[in-house]
Amino acid sequence: MRKRIAVFTIVLSCLFFLTALITSLLQKSPLFFAIAIQFAAIGIISSHFLFHAQWRQDLISAIQAGRGESAKQMNLLKEQFDALLNIFFVLRPEKPLPTMSRWAAEPDFIKLLIHLLLKEKPKNIVEAGSGVSTLCMALAIHRYKLSSSILSLEHDQRCFDQTMNSLLEHGISDHVNLVYAPLKKYELKGKNMLWYETKGLQQISDIDMLVIDGPPAIQDPPSADSGSISPILSSRFNLCSPIF
Repeated sequence: MRKRIAVFTIVLSCLFFLTALITSLLQKSPLFFAIAIQFAAIGIISSHFLFHAQWRQDLISAIQAGRGESAKQMNLLKEQFDALLNIFFVLRPEKPLPTMSRWAAEPDFIKLLIHLLLKEKPKNIVEAGSGVSTLCMALAIHRYKLSSSILSLEHDQRCFDQTMNSLLEHGISDHVNLVYAPLKKYELKGKNMLWYETKGLQQISDIDMLVIDGPPAIQDPPSADSGSISPILSSRFNLCSPIF
């Protein structure tokens, strides 16, 4: 209602301003010129009220939206920080761990892996995509003297070298069979998809725990997702504690 009144006042003030201004010019009357100035002032005040009120409302809405998004981000950050503290408390690594960000697995995922590893105690773990997750699982196996072993597939030579160096640095490479496995095209669900070469899996008969942390989704053709790889591993997969 206020907005309509303000708009009406602006329009009416403009009309009166123009009328008074034209009259003052035609009759050369300072009185009509003064009246024109008054109507102009009324129009300016009304427009200021209208647009200032709208700007203020937009600003308030933007601030409220920003607060909501900031609160959401802070909650996510807190969850990741809590998970990171939990990881260090459980594993108690003697040397620094790699960064858990960007392409690496995030702390909440690592925490879940460690929890299921200690709970289910799977014998044969296959991991698609190596990295900090490989290191943390191996640390858990080493620290708690589990009989588990990890076979990790990695298609990127740089990531392969980084993971191997981390395992050697922590002295736990004997818990992991790190296999260089280039990506290969598979026909899955009627589509060409990329996944790891599976020759390295021939040495194990059963998969008790499957960890899918790769390959990256940005591929052409697209990488096979967790719902598409069952035909590749169906003969070896023992459904115990899979991670997708």
